[in-house]
Amino acid sequence: LDRGTSGCLVIAKHNSAHAEWIARFFLRRVRKSYQCLVYKNSQQANLENFPNEGEIDLPIDGRPAKSSYSILQQYGSMGAKLCIRTHQGRKHQVRIHCSKGLNMPILLDPNYGGEKIMYHLPTDHIKKCRANGRLCLHADSLSVPELDLEIKAPKPDWWDPIEQDMVSI
Repeated sequence: LDRGTSGCLVIAKHNSAHAEWIARFFLRRVRKSYQCLVYKNSQQANLENFPNEGEIDLPIDGRPAKSSYSILQQYGSMGAKLCIRTHQGRKHQVRIHCSKGLNMPILLDPNYGGEKIMYHLPTDHIKKCRANGRLCLHADSLSVPELDLEIKAPKPDWWDPIEQDMVSI
């Protein structure tokens, strides 16, 4: 996980388990799902005409990278909570696909344009989240079908006030 991302994380207790998990990730046998809070980067278009789901096919560092997205909740015409499923595991894939592929950076993301919206939200929530280096990006679930394993992580409590603030924007 990127620093500042909350949610599911796999930690192996033994070298053999570590090797097995590395192989599963490498062979793309692990399905990863993320939730993120985003804000439309451009005033020219809004979410009312934006497809509720779709694919993002945007290479990262010259390597193929695909993600699927769906809008879980809209906040006015400019903000949304998305579900992103990655098909590869490139560095910063979700962050880049939201910012550059959808033109909707993840809130509080200092590297890909997500700090711009912060000035429209009440500062007490934002200051706490920024001070802790948080992103509005959450590894929601991780599954391995061959093991019949699915792990889910609840959304962090600090998201609730930010989501409530987004409703008013």
